[in-house]
Parts: sequence; structure tokens; C-alpha cells
Amino acid sequence: VVVVHPVKLFGLRLAGSEGSFPIHQFEAVSVERSSGPVDAQGGPNEMVSLIGRDGTPDILVARTESGAGISLGRELATALRLPYQEQQTPY
Repeated sequence: VVVVHPVKLFGLRLAGSEGSFPIHQFEAVSVERSSGPVDAQGGPNEMVSLIGRDGTPDILVARTESGAGISLGRELATALRLPYQEQQTPY
């Protein structure tokens, strides 16, 4: 079961999903890679997410840098017995 708690910042609840979701409601672990902005500070980074099936939200698990998300995503997919997918997005 994946348990998602509401996110709060300075006491204010931010928009986003919350609740308990069985693993079978997710179809894959996805890593979205970005090269980072060219006109601002920052570098390559990744977002690791659980991709929900119909009616189940996608859940952001982690934001990482320097390729750590690829390792995390693969390990998470193996542990949860879900397919792994990776995509490159321009910043």
C-alpha cells in the first residue's frame, strides 16, 4: 500500500493527492529526466513517480540530481514488481 500524506507549507495545505492506494493500482515507475535550465541556476535532475492506473493519481516519489533518480527508479520498480520507464524532457 502506498500512503500519501497531505503536504503543508507554513501551516497551509498544498494541492495534491492524499490517501492509501494499493500497489496494483499503479502501472509503472517513471523517471522523467531534465537537463536543467540553460539560462538559470540548476543542472540535470530527475523526477521519480508512480504512474497510477485509471482513477489513481500519479504520485511523485522523489526529485533527484545527477542520475540518482535513474537508480532509485529502477530499484523501486524492481521492489514493487512494476515496469520501469524513462523519458527525457527539455527544460
